[in-house]
Amino acid sequence: MNLSTSDRGPISNGAINISWTRRGRIDADSWLAAEIPMGEEREAYRIEIRKDGRLIRSADVENTSWIYTKAQRLSDFDSLDAEIDFSVAMISAVVGPGRHARKIISQSI
Repeated sequence: MNLSTSDRGPISNGAINISWTRRGRIDADSWLAAEIPMGEEREAYRIEIRKDGRLIRSADVENTSWIYTKAQRLSDFDSLDAEIDFSVAMISAVVGPGRHARKIISQSI
């Protein structure tokens, strides 16, 4: 998964938009299609936020982005300047969450 973050744009005001590009697990090797096949019953992802290696927030979403709000950040870290360790995994109906893509970001995104 290719992860990206932004604290700019229409959301802003302390929120961070976390987004990613979906990968395929089944029949995803062709470069011919504009988008790879889903290969799952539904599109679902697990986002995890960690502090000092400990899981402090988890969210399941059905699209390729999630907004980490200012209120959530303040609740989790007591500061908007804290380093954020987050990961995203696709959730399979058969095996659950797959391998996580991970990124650590600082306030200077």
